[in-house]
Amino acid sequence: MKIVLVILMLMSLLGCSSKEIVQKAVLERQDVVEQAVSEVPEEPESGTPDEEIGEEPEEVTETVSQQDLVLEEAAEFAECEDYASAIHLLEDAMEQEGELPAYRDAHAEYCEAYREWTIARAEAEAAMGNYLTAIQIINETTAVIGTDEELSGMAQGYAQTHVETAREETASEQEAVETETVPQETETPVEAVTPEQTEETTQQETETTQTIELTPFYGIWCYATKDLSDAEQAVAVLEEHGLGGEIFITTDWSNLNQNESWYVVTAGLYPWEADANVMLDSVREVYPDAYVKYSGERKN
Repeated sequence: MKIVLVILMLMSLLGCSSKEIVQKAVLERQDVVEQAVSEVPEEPESGTPDEEIGEEPEEVTETVSQQDLVLEEAAEFAECEDYASAIHLLEDAMEQEGELPAYRDAHAEYCEAYREWTIARAEAEAAMGNYLTAIQIINETTAVIGTDEELSGMAQGYAQTHVETAREETASEQEAVETETVPQETETPVEAVTPEQTEETTQQETETTQTIELTPFYGIWCYATKDLSDAEQAVAVLEEHGLGGEIFITTDWSNLNQNESWYVVTAGLYPWEADANVMLDSVREVYPDAYVKYSGERKN
């Protein structure tokens, strides 16, 4: 308002009319207002980035997928030769997320690696005579990857070798005991041997052989029948699968069926229950109902 009054006073002095003075004052005021408005910065529209202010766009963070995490963890297990854990992890993932191609490929790879690792370990144990340990390694692997023809054949071969080795050791021990108990004979003139003496000697050798089979043992009992020929056939089936078989009569042993006589078949004779349990899975591949039981003492 002060500006307007000043202008009016100047104009009056200059002889301008009041109308011209008012028009000039209004125009002067409009120029001031327009200049003030033009100096106010415009606000950016809402929802749009303001590049002039200098704000940077948000960075996109890359996240690792669940599939990558599973595969990475499985690979770590495999590097430590813990193939069983790697395989179980992938199987759980496939059960929850579906059989994704990456899971299937990794699963097949680790199953094959576990199989090759098992063959090497089993052969190393068998080379040292640890046949039961070799069989146990194979059984643990097949429980994870499923039945494998080559591994099953190896286990059956080791089982047969173990049974034969145990028999040889038992015979050697029995022979050593008998040798220690027989007094040393002095040299005597050679006398003619009668047929009766020859028969007696043969009978003694037969009794010595039988004592090996009269020792109590643990058996893997897999077949029972009233017919001896059926029992012999069951033994033949075991031998076809690389397993040994023996036939006994239940009433001859104190811990077997005493009420009725049966021909029973065991897949090998074992001094310890743990040894029989190691072989049990291999026998059950032929006779699924096989079980381990102690024979008890021989009655006659």
